[in-house]
Amino acid sequence: MFLGSGGDVRFTSAGQLIDAAKEKAENLSEHLKHSIFTYYICRYLVAVYEARHGEIPIQVWNEHRNTLDHFYRYVTTVAPDQLFREASDHLKKMEAHTLRAALDMCKISCHRNHDYVKKMIDDAGEGLKLLDGGGFHLKINGDLRCASKAFEDAKISDVALGGDSIINSELVNGYVEAVFNYEIIAISIEGRWHDIEHIQLGCGGYIFVSG
Repeated sequence: MFLGSGGDVRFTSAGQLIDAAKEKAENLSEHLKHSIFTYYICRYLVAVYEARHGEIPIQVWNEHRNTLDHFYRYVTTVAPDQLFREASDHLKKMEAHTLRAALDMCKISCHRNHDYVKKMIDDAGEGLKLLDGGGFHLKINGDLRCASKAFEDAKISDVALGGDSIINSELVNGYVEAVFNYEIIAISIEGRWHDIEHIQLGCGGYIFVSG
């Protein structure tokens, strides 16, 4: 089940998550908007990843730890002659860490969910191939190719990363699209798993639940 980190919130498309992140950030001061936007996206994807795979993405939490460190340094910078320069530096570093956390989480999710989907396809065997007269299997394979292409395009776009917060946010959006392409495939297969198992058992085979 694709559950959001906000309780009963469940995002079923990249656009929904991106719009929710923008809504969270839009009423904040300009120097915090981009950090909150990327943090909201990352926090959600971390919750999904942990629920599905039972693992904590350590490198992402390390980036969040660094983000928090610079945030506290920002709010406790009080020396009048250094206030603006130091506060500005900490905000920039905080934004950079939240950006890296979001990008890392998207990349980890894409790699892990690609393997997760491939394992489900292998486990389903003939049950998947025969489902809907083979149509479902063809669609899944096509969707998987599209997801891989979207991930590839997002990684290529990394060359544009830099000091422009708007461009960086757009790059995050591209990665989020790739993540949801894989998520939609996984959810589709999970939703038909009972039918797949029924066909597989009818063929005299065995079904193994993906872990």
